[in-house]
Amino acid sequence: MTLRSAILTRYASVPRGEIARVLLLVFAFSAWSMTGPANVALALLVAMFLAEVRGHWGSLRREPAFLLLMVVVLITAWLALRAAIQFPATAADQWRGAWAWSAPFLFFVVAWWLRRTPGQVWPLLAAAVLGLTFGTLRRADWSLLPQVLDGSRYDFGQTPLGLAFIASVMLVGLILFRPRITGIQLRGRPRPVLGWTLWALGIVWLLAILIVTQSRGAALGLAIAGV
Repeated sequence: MTLRSAILTRYASVPRGEIARVLLLVFAFSAWSMTGPANVALALLVAMFLAEVRGHWGSLRREPAFLLLMVVVLITAWLALRAAIQFPATAADQWRGAWAWSAPFLFFVVAWWLRRTPGQVWPLLAAAVLGLTFGTLRRADWSLLPQVLDGSRYDFGQTPLGLAFIASVMLVGLILFRPRITGIQLRGRPRPVLGWTLWALGIVWLLAILIVTQSRGAALGLAIAGV
């Protein structure tokens, strides 16, 4: 048996749901800081979803979110093709733009795989927070720390509004899910000290991001959501 056939045999023996769970965690962790792995994970999730469309077409065609996804993908693909024909030199940029416009609507694909294991929502949210933390720490220029402490605006290598908006959404999540986080259990035993520590560190870190980015729009959105 060749290596290729061995890999294919091993892949065929693993349920798609198990593969999807791993890909979802990779996507959640890398979406904020490593777009390469995030795009690969998302593309694989889409490919696996397309393999199931035929068997679930009867229910999918009645799902508004799926119809919205199809409309967006078809329109952006048509516009990209039209622009690429008219301006061949910009073809690569047009297709990248079509993916950028369509990707946010692929939330339906993420939801499709999550519906099988709703309990994975919690590890997924944890991976997203850890990924955001890793990304901001990795991109931070620590030589600018004195200026940041003096009140200078800093963006951690990302757009201030986008980063602040993500941080504000995660803050709302930490507030809403505080009882579940502080009631964390390990091996069937409650660990309140660990839970409260993780929750407090998350609140402090996300508030720090929100303050340092000095995004008034995100702060206003957080205030409205908080009320």
